[in-house]
Amino acid sequence: NNAAAQSLEFNINLQSPQVNAGEDVEIPFLGTADLEAQVTGGSGNFSYSWEPADKLVDPLVPDPTTVSLSETTTFTVHLNDDNTSCQATDDVIVSIVGGEMSISAMATPDTVCAGDPTTLMAVPSGGSGTYTYSWTSDPPGFTSDIQSPTAYPQLTTTYYITVNDGFSTIDGQVTVPVYEKPLSD
Repeated sequence: NNAAAQSLEFNINLQSPQVNAGEDVEIPFLGTADLEAQVTGGSGNFSYSWEPADKLVDPLVPDPTTVSLSETTTFTVHLNDDNTSCQATDDVIVSIVGGEMSISAMATPDTVCAGDPTTLMAVPSGGSGTYTYSWTSDPPGFTSDIQSPTAYPQLTTTYYITVNDGFSTIDGQVTVPVYEKPLSD
């Protein structure tokens, strides 16, 4: 009994998939981020699963959006090649820059006589710590882009401040009552 030896030759040109979850990103406190898995190799027929799932709008797509985040979170994408069952994973870190922003707006002195100076001050907190300022007024006419400008109101004026930290924008205001200058006799 002589059995013929047979050989079977396979030529597999399919490369195992590799997944890249993208570059780490920074977002503001309570911001959202768009994630994106990029795949090389594999069959092209993939299933995705991102973790932590509860911090994503849809964890089963290649490009999910996070919910509003209040803390730095590491997201992991799990890739499955549905034709070959090969798997790959990668991580991306979404860092929260700063905390919740707030602002205090004030004027010193807080009441003045018509035409006298008052120094406005915006005191932001939280956020990235790098701020830009934009002051306006009602009645209109006053503008400034510095943290602490001086104003010379003729009538009671409300000063509005908008502060941006590169990620978020917050608004504040301060009203300066203006009194008529006393007349001397």
